[in-house]
Amino acid sequence: MKINSSYQFDRFKPERMQSEGRRLTKNVESHSQTLMQLFLEKGLYEAQKVLDVGCGTGAMIDLFSNVLTDKIYYGVDNSSEILDIAKKQHERKEERVTFVQSNANHLPFSDNSFDFVYTRLVLMHNSNPNDIIREMIRVCKPGGVICAVEIDDGTQVFHPYGEELSKLINANIMYAHLNGTDRTIGRKLYSFFVNENSVSDVNIIIQTSDYSNKNRKNEEMPILLKFALGEDEGKRFVEQGLLTENERMELVSTFIPEFCSDPNRFESSSFMYAFGKKVD
Repeated sequence: MKINSSYQFDRFKPERMQSEGRRLTKNVESHSQTLMQLFLEKGLYEAQKVLDVGCGTGAMIDLFSNVLTDKIYYGVDNSSEILDIAKKQHERKEERVTFVQSNANHLPFSDNSFDFVYTRLVLMHNSNPNDIIREMIRVCKPGGVICAVEIDDGTQVFHPYGEELSKLINANIMYAHLNGTDRTIGRKLYSFFVNENSVSDVNIIIQTSDYSNKNRKNEEMPILLKFALGEDEGKRFVEQGLLTENERMELVSTFIPEFCSDPNRFESSSFMYAFGKKVD
């Protein structure tokens, strides 16, 4: 399995590791209520042994293990550095939480080991996500639940300057694609799941995150715009021919500042959740 060149945690500089660790944890916290509600509804409450594939800092495990204290949790990630962060944050839960370094397409567990197996924002970074899904199915017990949570940046909506800001998002989608990341993978989850003969009861749930001035700080830049611009303010898109320099300059100097300062601005984006059961 090929992992993309644009996201390899162990190759980050120390300062970026720290900021990225905080960002990953905050990302889970931003929609923790929805995560908890959907996972409980779809079988987490009844599960006894839970596996997080691509666990990162362990933020998801922390969320669930703080509430559901009677379960055993395992987290797998290919990054030794990020697992060090996860282990430190869960030192008091050693009896219930175990972290293991491994690739997601070759999980170090026996067949039929877990009641609930999930992954979040991992498939998008891999060249063959089906291999990961099949490993998740393999280690899941018959009748157990598998779940994948992914983004789809193609669902992003802005007002005002929707057309102009969408150009930036589309440039980021294309740039990510050139570097091996699929930022529109959410729409593909249904076909991934239903094409597996050992998965039944496939269900897709779309969670929209709608933002206005009522629930964000004044003039705060939307996270996807901030992420797309990055430290180089989109210059990499110009270099790749995905934006012209004039378009980049208008975004930086006009469209984004005016969008952020508009008291009636609106932004919406989506997370997509795929749930399925392993056939008995």
